[in-house]
Amino acid sequence: MKVIVIGGAGVFGSRLVTLLRRDGHDVIVAGRGPASVLRLDRAGDLTGLIGAAVVVDAAGPFHGYADPYRVARFCIAHGIHYLDLADHAGFCAGIAALDGDAKAAGVFALSGVSSVPGLSSVAVAALAEGLDAIDTIDMAILPGNRAPRGRSVVDSILHQVGRPFAISIDGQTESVRSWSRPQRYDLGDGMRRSGWMIEVPDQRLFPAFFDARTVTFRAGLELAVMNQGLAALSWVRGVTGMGMPGWLV
Repeated sequence: MKVIVIGGAGVFGSRLVTLLRRDGHDVIVAGRGPASVLRLDRAGDLTGLIGAAVVVDAAGPFHGYADPYRVARFCIAHGIHYLDLADHAGFCAGIAALDGDAKAAGVFALSGVSSVPGLSSVAVAALAEGLDAIDTIDMAILPGNRAPRGRSVVDSILHQVGRPFAISIDGQTESVRSWSRPQRYDLGDGMRRSGWMIEVPDQRLFPAFFDARTVTFRAGLELAVMNQGLAALSWVRGVTGMGMPGWLV
C-alpha cells in the first residue's frame, strides 16, 4: 500500500515511517525539509498526493493551519484515506464536519490518531469494559526528559499555556487556565511526578462518548524547573493576555 506521510522526517512521523516500511508498505516522506522525498507545502500544490492510498499528516502544529482541513478535503475529493496525529482539541473535534463527504467518497478521514485522543481513548475503553457507569476520567502524560520532543509539540504546548479552556466537572462546564492546578501522581517504585491541566481533545469528546461527569487531563515534564517555568509563564499570560513570541518556541 502506498502511504504518504507529511512531516515524515519529524519525531513522530519518522517513527511511523519506520513502522510502515517494516510492515512492507510503500512509504513516501513528504514535506518542505531536505529529508523529504516529495517536496510539498500544505498551503500550496497538493497534486503530489494523488495516487496514494493513505495520507498521514504528522507535521503540525495543527493550531497554526490557516485552512485546517485543506489536505483532508483534497484527499476525500481524490478518494484517498486521510488521518492525522493532531492533538489540538478544536482541530480534532472539527473534522466531524467532513464525515458525510468522506463516507460518500468511500474513504475515512480520522483526526487525533496520536497519544491523545487515540491511545487515551483505547485505554479508557479497556478500563471501562464491564462497568455500568463512569463518573470520572482522570488522565496524565508524564514523559521522561530523554523522550524526544519535536518543535510542533513544543509549539502546541506554548500556544495554549495560560489560556482558558472548558472542562466537565461533576457534569458542569468549568473554565480552567492551561498549565494550572497541579496534581501529584505516584508512578510506583518511589517515583512521583506532577502534572498540570492542559487542553486536549479528550475533554471535549469523552464526556459525551463515555457518559462521564468529570474528565481531566494533565501533563508534566521530568525536570521541575521546566514545569515551574511553564507554570510561571501560564500565570503571566493569564494576567496580561500576552501573546507567544515565535523565538521562544
